[in-house]
Amino acid sequence: MTLETDKRALKTDNSRAASNAERYRLLLSQLIALVDTRKCEELNIEDVMLHARSGAIAILLGELFQHTGSFNVFTQDDWRNFNDEIARMANAADPAQKITVTNKGIALLMTWAAEGIRQQV
Repeated sequence: MTLETDKRALKTDNSRAASNAERYRLLLSQLIALVDTRKCEELNIEDVMLHARSGAIAILLGELFQHTGSFNVFTQDDWRNFNDEIARMANAADPAQKITVTNKGIALLMTWAAEGIRQQV
């Protein structure tokens, strides 16, 4: 590998991380819009964790986003990535990596979106 190849690879990695962070920023903004509709007030932690741990968070988000019309802002790849990445967060074995939200399902989703942003920057 040459120095130029290393620079291009680093630039590609940086742009991918920026794109992933932007995807999570968009998810967070859509979750905030969902809170504004009050269509998620009964969303509980258990349902969110069940979907997240099984790698099916996209199903839950799709059901929630039908109230805001936001489902179509994400690609199929985005949904697959959310499923995989949020499942990893939900199934984290290290206590330092566990999210400690315990009451509201929407708060847990928003926390994972914020964590997704943090991991990319």
